Amino acid sequence: MTNFYSLPPEICDAIFIKVQRVDIIALSRTVQLTHALAIPHLYRTIAMSDYNRITLLLHTLVQDKRLCNMVLRLELHWQPQPAELLAKLAFQLCHILPKLSNLVHLTISEALGKSNWIYEHLNMPSLREFHAFTPVSARFLERHPHLRDVTIQNLDTQASTTGTANLTEPHFLRFLNCGSNNLLNICSDGKARRTLRRIDWRQPPHLHYGSMPTPLFDSEAIHRVASHVIQVNYLQGVSDMPYPLAPAWVSVKRVGIRVDRWSSWPLDSNPPARLFNNLAISFPNTDTLDVIIEPITGACSEKHEILDIWRQIQNNLAVFPRLMRVTLCGWNWTRSSPTAAFEETECDLKDIPNLSVDYP
Repeated sequence: MTNFYSLPPEICDAIFIKVQRVDIIALSRTVQLTHALAIPHLYRTIAMSDYNRITLLLHTLVQDKRLCNMVLRLELHWQPQPAELLAKLAFQLCHILPKLSNLVHLTISEALGKSNWIYEHLNMPSLREFHAFTPVSARFLERHPHLRDVTIQNLDTQASTTGTANLTEPHFLRFLNCGSNNLLNICSDGKARRTLRRIDWRQPPHLHYGSMPTPLFDSEAIHRVASHVIQVNYLQGVSDMPYPLAPAWVSVKRVGIRVDRWSSWPLDSNPPARLFNNLAISFPNTDTLDVIIEPITGACSEKHEILDIWRQIQNNLAVFPRLMRVTLCGWNWTRSSPTAAFEETECDLKDIPNLSVDYP
């Protein structure tokens, strides 16, 4: 029988990819050989949510540079801690993050709070996915122009000499508490981003403020940067829908809206026609509409209530001439042509966008 010693490294790697993490841990405790083979897989992706385990992990990484080189994905989400414990963790992160030379993905909890100073001089050349649930400075993004997948809770433009960055090839941008100008803050040259395919935001661009006729941002530059975006999601409730975008984003095919069902969209009245009309003007080529009603559990999971909401939605879909699909709380309606009737069909839940505003 062929043993591990005689297998090529790429075959061993393929085997461990197929093995559950808990089984890899068990294998690592058997003999020295399986331990050596399993460790790189155990440290390749690390996701933790317990403060004590996180501090132990960081202590272990400090002691072993070899382990630091193995970490490709690090997700840390912990509960709020007393100031002295948070300070300890922040200093650990400040010391260890620069040592993770191959890190591709970093997610940091909102519990980091005001200790976001750890980003001040942090430079990780391999980083491509960055999700910060505390403020991050434009200076940090300026040092990481090749980021592709970015979540920004708040963008601090005061901490940078220019207040801007210039991501060269972003794919997915998620703005949680940022204003509309932030798209230009992080793509400061104002040029089209051919790689940018999706934008999620809580505070989408407002064409005007109240009755003021003057735009609050360079709408032409915003339009140019986002000219290849195909999916846009509104993370905020839709009771205060902004004015339509001008120029319209004709590249967008899929639009998602998150609705607070207890306030923004009462079930005893039709959804606001202005919402759908403004969406259709902003994104005239929409073919898929995702409606996320929160909460999506409890009463909203009852089929009769879902169908009631669906009927309300249907009354306002005429403004989307190209619409072919609507998803709602895990339910799915499609039609074969823009003039055909919608029919209920199977829905792949993995295909429904995550419109939460918290840690995934």
